[in-house]
Amino acid sequence: MGLLNRMVRNAADRVAFGLGSQSAVGRLNLSAATAEVRKQWGAYAGRKAIRAPTIQHVSNFLAFQYGVGWDEELVGRVTGAAPGEVLDMDSVFPRLADMLLDSGVIVVERLA
Repeated sequence: MGLLNRMVRNAADRVAFGLGSQSAVGRLNLSAATAEVRKQWGAYAGRKAIRAPTIQHVSNFLAFQYGVGWDEELVGRVTGAAPGEVLDMDSVFPRLADMLLDSGVIVVERLA
């Protein structure tokens, strides 16, 4: 999903949140967590010169950045990728963010 689409979706969710939608709260929390993971990955991938990320890269990133000991098998299940396959990180970020939220590693303290 492109930046403009995310911005439009977040704006709509903020309005829905203002009207009391708890589903919108969940989507806003996931969006904030996804943005955080995307930002941290960008710094990590840049420092490590990762241009074609694999499950191993993501597993190493999670261990370094969040102290999460997810092995490559679990990361493969979360990303839906096979070992050695180049990942589409735009589709991976929300999945990783969701797992980090579920496990309590990332806590979103702001709403809307």
